[in-house]
Amino acid sequence: AEGRGSSRLQVRSGKSGSVTVLPPPVEEDGQGDAGMRSTSRPPKPRNFAFNAVFGAESGQQDVWEQARLGDLVGKVTEGFHATVFAYGQTGSGKTHTMEGFAYDSSSGSGASTSAPSVEGKKPKARVKATPHEQYGVVPRAATELFDRVAALKAQAAAAGAEDGMDDTFVVKVSFLQIYKERIYDLLNPATAAMIGAASQWDDTSDKGGLRLRWDGAKRGFYVENLFEFECTSVEDVLQHYAVGVQHKQVASTAMNAASSRSHTILLLNLARRTELAAPTASAAEGESGGGAAADPGAGPAVSEVNSTL
Repeated sequence: AEGRGSSRLQVRSGKSGSVTVLPPPVEEDGQGDAGMRSTSRPPKPRNFAFNAVFGAESGQQDVWEQARLGDLVGKVTEGFHATVFAYGQTGSGKTHTMEGFAYDSSSGSGASTSAPSVEGKKPKARVKATPHEQYGVVPRAATELFDRVAALKAQAAAAGAEDGMDDTFVVKVSFLQIYKERIYDLLNPATAAMIGAASQWDDTSDKGGLRLRWDGAKRGFYVENLFEFECTSVEDVLQHYAVGVQHKQVASTAMNAASSRSHTILLLNLARRTELAAPTASAAEGESGGGAAADPGAGPAVSEVNSTL
């Protein structure tokens, strides 16, 4: 938004929005790029259409509502996996959109609304000091998830009183960084030093990291030995997130002094475990046609569904 006035972009916000890239201005003296184009056809504006475009005037709530991220979290509580992926050029606002947190300034003189700076020893997100209206996708998704889980618990409790089933819900969080083609656990304090050392090594060095594995039974990939913490509230999730941000590797570039130079992935795993009522002796006899008694050593049947955001 700060460079919008000097940008050669024209943005049409809203659904079915578009971004138009204007050609560089032609200089009157015929020098530079203009002189090189004098004998060729002048470039034309290039227009790109999108499902939705959020302009500089858009707020975090606009992004949340128009992208229908609340519905996406709802699918997670129904047992589906879901992903919110932010991709773009360095300095384009990915961190702000996903987090929205204020950060301690590198000088320690106060808060900054920008992403963590390489000048500071460790970036520290001021989660509690950030107004809720500035919250990005991560804190909003965590809030939505726990709100929906609370509603599911109430429904399950009411249903369990009638059919004898008992439902439990568990939310776990993990946080990783892909840096120089290696996977590092941002919630494991032992790996923080390893990430810092990796920034000094060339691409041929052995930088350690975790292994990506394939689970044939679940037909999916997973990161081996990745720390996972159980959370009982939104505050728990955000506390772990803030710790992970402190361990994240950042490096300066010509465009952004706080570029992460990597990819970070936050995973929220929801497990719903339904414990079915154990059959009674009379019920077992009725099903078997008589004579058979329920096995007192057999535990109740259990159904478990895992989904990840």
